[in-house]
Amino acid sequence: MIKDQLLFLSRVQGVKGSLAVDSNGRMVESSWQGDVERAAAEQVAVLVSLTFHGINAEGGEAQEIYYTFENGRVVIKKLPKGSLILLCSHEVNMMFLKEAIKRCEAEIIEGLKEDEPVVLLRKTCIELLGDQATKPLEMLAVTGSSSKELHRTCKEIEDFTRLLIDEKKADQIARRMRDILRKQVIDNMTNQGEEL
Repeated sequence: MIKDQLLFLSRVQGVKGSLAVDSNGRMVESSWQGDVERAAAEQVAVLVSLTFHGINAEGGEAQEIYYTFENGRVVIKKLPKGSLILLCSHEVNMMFLKEAIKRCEAEIIEGLKEDEPVVLLRKTCIELLGDQATKPLEMLAVTGSSSKELHRTCKEIEDFTRLLIDEKKADQIARRMRDILRKQVIDNMTNQGEEL
Protein backbone atom coordinates (compact mmCIF):
# COMPACT_ATOMS: atom_id res chain seq x y z
CA MET A 1 0.00 0.00 0.00
CA ILE A 2 2.67 2.54 1.04
CA LYS A 3 5.04 1.28 -1.67
CA ASP A 4 2.42 1.98 -4.35
CA GLN A 5 1.99 5.54 -3.12
CA LEU A 6 5.75 6.15 -3.02
CA LEU A 7 6.03 4.79 -6.56
CA PHE A 8 3.27 7.20 -7.61
CA LEU A 9 5.20 10.10 -6.06
CA SER A 10 8.38 9.00 -7.84
CA ARG A 11 6.62 9.65 -11.16
CA VAL A 12 6.49 13.37 -10.36
CA GLN A 13 9.22 14.96 -12.47
CA GLY A 14 12.17 15.89 -10.24
CA VAL A 15 11.45 13.42 -7.40
CA LYS A 16 14.55 11.27 -6.86
CA GLY A 17 13.47 9.29 -3.84
CA SER A 18 10.91 9.02 -1.06
CA LEU A 19 10.71 7.49 2.41
CA ALA A 20 7.83 6.73 4.72
CA VAL A 21 9.05 6.90 8.31
CA ASP A 22 7.17 5.94 11.47
CA SER A 23 7.09 8.19 14.53
CA ASN A 24 10.09 6.35 16.00
CA GLY A 25 12.31 7.22 13.06
CA ARG A 26 12.16 3.76 11.51
CA MET A 27 12.02 3.63 7.74
CA VAL A 28 8.87 1.69 6.87
CA GLU A 29 9.16 1.87 3.08
CA SER A 30 11.18 3.66 0.44
CA SER A 31 11.37 4.19 -3.30
CA TRP A 32 14.45 5.45 -5.17
CA GLN A 33 15.55 6.27 -8.66
CA GLY A 34 19.05 4.84 -8.97
CA ASP A 35 21.20 3.20 -6.32
CA VAL A 36 20.75 4.35 -2.73
CA GLU A 37 22.12 2.50 0.27
CA ARG A 38 19.41 1.41 2.70
CA ALA A 39 21.66 2.26 5.68
CA ALA A 40 22.04 5.86 4.45
CA ALA A 41 18.28 6.13 3.94
CA GLU A 42 17.66 4.81 7.48
CA GLN A 43 20.03 7.45 8.88
CA VAL A 44 18.01 10.13 7.08
CA ALA A 45 14.86 8.69 8.68
CA VAL A 46 16.33 8.93 12.20
CA LEU A 47 17.53 12.49 11.59
CA VAL A 48 14.08 13.54 10.35
CA SER A 49 12.46 12.08 13.43
CA LEU A 50 14.91 13.98 15.64
CA THR A 51 14.36 17.18 13.61
CA PHE A 52 10.64 17.12 14.32
CA HIS A 53 11.35 16.26 17.97
CA GLY A 54 13.64 19.29 18.22
CA ILE A 55 11.21 21.66 16.54
CA ASN A 56 8.29 20.49 18.65
CA ALA A 57 10.39 20.67 21.85
CA GLU A 58 11.00 24.35 21.06
CA GLY A 59 7.25 24.94 21.10
CA GLY A 60 6.65 24.76 17.36
CA GLU A 61 4.27 22.45 15.58
CA ALA A 62 5.87 22.11 12.16
CA GLN A 63 3.80 20.18 9.61
CA GLU A 64 6.09 20.62 6.60
CA ILE A 65 9.77 21.45 6.29
CA TYR A 66 11.52 22.43 3.05
CA TYR A 67 15.29 22.41 2.65
CA THR A 68 17.10 23.69 -0.44
CA PHE A 69 20.65 22.55 -1.07
CA GLU A 70 23.14 23.05 -3.87
CA ASN A 71 22.23 19.67 -5.38
CA GLY A 72 18.48 19.63 -4.77
CA ARG A 73 15.64 19.89 -2.29
CA VAL A 74 14.27 17.88 0.61
CA VAL A 75 10.57 18.02 1.46
CA ILE A 76 9.41 16.62 4.81
CA LYS A 77 5.70 16.24 5.51
CA LYS A 78 4.73 15.37 9.07
CA LEU A 79 1.96 12.77 9.28
CA PRO A 80 -0.05 11.64 12.33
CA LYS A 81 1.96 8.41 12.63
CA GLY A 82 5.26 9.45 11.09
CA SER A 83 6.70 11.45 8.21
CA LEU A 84 6.97 11.45 4.45
CA ILE A 85 10.38 12.50 3.11
CA LEU A 86 11.01 13.38 -0.53
CA LEU A 87 14.42 14.03 -2.09
CA CYS A 88 14.07 16.14 -5.23
CA SER A 89 16.04 17.97 -7.87
CA HIS A 90 15.71 21.74 -8.23
CA GLU A 91 13.48 21.20 -11.26
CA VAL A 92 10.63 19.70 -9.24
CA ASN A 93 7.34 21.57 -9.60
CA MET A 94 6.46 22.18 -5.94
CA MET A 95 2.81 22.95 -6.61
CA PHE A 96 2.36 19.71 -8.53
CA LEU A 97 4.31 17.80 -5.85
CA LYS A 98 2.07 19.16 -3.07
CA GLU A 99 -1.02 18.01 -4.98
CA ALA A 100 0.51 14.56 -5.49
CA ILE A 101 1.28 14.33 -1.76
CA LYS A 102 -2.33 15.25 -0.91
CA ARG A 103 -3.52 12.43 -3.18
CA CYS A 104 -1.28 9.84 -1.47
CA GLU A 105 -1.34 11.09 2.10
CA ALA A 106 -4.36 9.14 3.40
CA GLU A 107 -3.07 5.75 2.24
CA ILE A 108 0.42 6.42 3.58
CA ILE A 109 -1.04 7.40 6.96
CA GLU A 110 -3.14 4.24 6.98
CA GLY A 111 -0.09 2.15 6.19
CA LEU A 112 2.08 3.54 8.98
CA LYS A 113 1.69 1.49 12.12
CA GLU A 114 2.93 2.73 15.44
CA ASP A 115 4.62 0.27 17.76
CA GLU A 116 3.02 1.43 21.00
CA PRO A 117 5.71 0.31 23.50
CA VAL A 118 8.42 2.09 21.50
CA VAL A 119 6.26 5.23 21.30
CA LEU A 120 5.81 5.17 25.09
CA LEU A 121 9.52 4.52 25.67
CA ARG A 122 10.35 7.39 23.35
CA LYS A 123 7.99 9.75 25.18
CA THR A 124 9.53 8.68 28.50
CA CYS A 125 13.03 9.51 27.26
CA ILE A 126 11.92 12.92 26.00
CA GLU A 127 10.05 13.68 29.22
CA LEU A 128 12.84 12.63 31.60
CA LEU A 129 15.93 13.56 29.58
CA GLY A 130 14.78 16.56 27.56
CA ASP A 131 17.63 17.85 25.37
CA GLN A 132 19.80 14.93 26.46
CA ALA A 133 17.43 12.40 24.86
CA THR A 134 19.11 12.40 21.44
CA LYS A 135 21.24 9.25 21.89
CA PRO A 136 18.48 7.24 23.66
CA LEU A 137 16.06 8.20 20.86
CA GLU A 138 18.59 6.98 18.29
CA MET A 139 18.85 3.69 20.22
CA LEU A 140 15.06 3.28 20.19
CA ALA A 141 14.89 4.12 16.49
CA VAL A 142 16.98 1.08 15.56
CA THR A 143 15.69 -1.41 18.14
CA GLY A 144 13.65 -4.43 17.16
CA SER A 145 10.09 -4.88 18.37
CA SER A 146 10.54 -8.19 20.21
CA SER A 147 10.38 -8.15 23.99
CA LYS A 148 14.00 -9.32 24.25
CA GLU A 149 15.27 -6.54 21.95
CA LEU A 150 13.25 -3.88 23.76
CA HIS A 151 14.56 -5.03 27.16
CA ARG A 152 18.14 -4.97 25.87
CA THR A 153 17.71 -1.45 24.44
CA CYS A 154 16.13 -0.22 27.68
CA LYS A 155 19.10 -1.58 29.64
CA GLU A 156 21.48 0.20 27.24
CA ILE A 157 19.55 3.46 27.72
CA GLU A 158 19.67 3.03 31.49
CA ASP A 159 23.44 2.41 31.37
CA PHE A 160 23.97 5.39 29.05
CA THR A 161 21.95 7.63 31.37
CA ARG A 162 23.78 6.39 34.46
CA LEU A 163 27.24 6.87 32.94
CA LEU A 164 26.80 10.12 31.03
CA ILE A 165 23.85 11.99 32.50
CA ASP A 166 22.73 11.30 36.07
CA GLU A 167 22.22 8.30 38.38
CA LYS A 168 18.89 9.58 39.71
CA LYS A 169 17.54 10.03 36.17
CA ALA A 170 18.86 6.57 35.30
CA ASP A 171 16.85 5.06 38.16
CA GLN A 172 13.74 6.99 37.11
CA ILE A 173 14.00 6.07 33.45
CA ALA A 174 14.74 2.41 34.26
CA ARG A 175 11.67 2.18 36.51
CA ARG A 176 9.38 3.83 33.93
CA MET A 177 10.68 1.70 31.05
CA ARG A 178 10.24 -1.53 33.08
CA ASP A 179 6.63 -0.52 33.82
CA ILE A 180 5.97 0.06 30.10
CA LEU A 181 7.50 -3.29 29.09
CA ARG A 182 5.68 -5.12 31.92
CA LYS A 183 2.37 -3.68 30.67
CA GLN A 184 3.26 -4.83 27.14
CA VAL A 185 3.80 -8.40 28.35
CA ILE A 186 0.47 -8.37 30.23
CA ASP A 187 -1.35 -6.92 27.20
CA ASN A 188 0.20 -9.54 24.91
CA MET A 189 -0.85 -12.36 27.26
CA THR A 190 -4.37 -10.93 27.47
CA ASN A 191 -4.62 -10.65 23.67
CA GLN A 192 -3.35 -14.21 23.19
CA GLY A 193 -5.91 -15.46 25.73
CA GLU A 194 -8.72 -13.69 23.86
CA GLU A 195 -7.62 -15.30 20.59
CA LEU A 196 -7.86 -18.81 22.10
